[in-house]
Amino acid sequence: KHFPGDGVDFRDQHICTTINSLSEDEWFEKSGYVFQEMIDAGVSCMMIGHIALPWLEPFDKARHKYRPATVSQLICTKLLRERMGFKGVIISDALDMAAYTNWDTYENCMIDSFNAGIDVMLWPGCRYFDLIEKAVEDGRIAEARVDESARRVLELKARLNLHEIEKDGRDPGAVTLVDKQMPVDLRREAEAASLAIGERSITLVRDRSGLLPLKQDEIEKVLVAKLNHATDDRGFADADPLIDMLRARGLDVEVVDFFEPINIFNIMEEQEGGRWDAFIVPFLMPMHGLVNTVRPIGDCAKGLWALQSIKTVEPIYISLGTPFLLHDIPFAGTLINAYSSAPATLETLERTLFGEVAFNPYSPVATGGWE
Repeated sequence: KHFPGDGVDFRDQHICTTINSLSEDEWFEKSGYVFQEMIDAGVSCMMIGHIALPWLEPFDKARHKYRPATVSQLICTKLLRERMGFKGVIISDALDMAAYTNWDTYENCMIDSFNAGIDVMLWPGCRYFDLIEKAVEDGRIAEARVDESARRVLELKARLNLHEIEKDGRDPGAVTLVDKQMPVDLRREAEAASLAIGERSITLVRDRSGLLPLKQDEIEKVLVAKLNHATDDRGFADADPLIDMLRARGLDVEVVDFFEPINIFNIMEEQEGGRWDAFIVPFLMPMHGLVNTVRPIGDCAKGLWALQSIKTVEPIYISLGTPFLLHDIPFAGTLINAYSSAPATLETLERTLFGEVAFNPYSPVATGGWE
């Protein structure tokens, strides 16, 4: 997901249909290339996003809007199934999102989606079942089209051995969870995999002054600036374990979490004279469902503004989410992309800071910023 590809339009499909504006050739070189690799590797399910693809489905002048992929037969069937050869189950994105509901009435949207080639609807509401039955009866949906989707879903269930589920609904092949906890051996396996992924992924995007890795015998006092999340007070709770790990090394860690550009100097003076051996700035703004953004806004933006007035110690910026932070802080001399705030990632990150794990020198995306 989300076919035919995010990453071109910065807007949110909870509000409006977004546009993958790549040309046909560009699309097959970028978005399409990724999806084709997944199809060729045998992916079982593909989720369609509420995303327009103008090179294939042009602007609808009569409606004054772009047709989202979730109601497009050209995108779901002609492109994904016929041209790219996807044989698995096509799933819609959430059908309560405005990028979808804005297209037409509930009834027309659902019928258009099913006729477009979508097999499984995400959150259509219970009235969907009666609607589809009625549409088959009055000829708006062909019965053969229903058979196609039913067959694909049944084939997927068979591949997953779901036909062997016991009468009480239990899957004899599933792992048994006790109090929703993994068995110890499975948990250890998962934790080991998480650490291995972290050790291969943490990227040193820039280090102009050669601040990294930190030298344990030269570091005593560390300043950590927690940039507050603008709209969600959970924003930096996940960064706290990193502070705990630094203290576990025996370091004296000072934490500052309030910044105003006009009084940053007073704040620095209050931090025991403003002398530290390292200055770490973790940046974490989780994103989903309109409550937040990966762009620095509000208190977080004020923090980035204020930090540029500090000249006594150079910050080590760490992005725990977006890999594109350098676009917003091109002035950063040192930046690490960690991609996640998961516990295993933070553990690996802390060891990477001190050179116990090597940085990944390759960034999977163009990170931007001044050269």
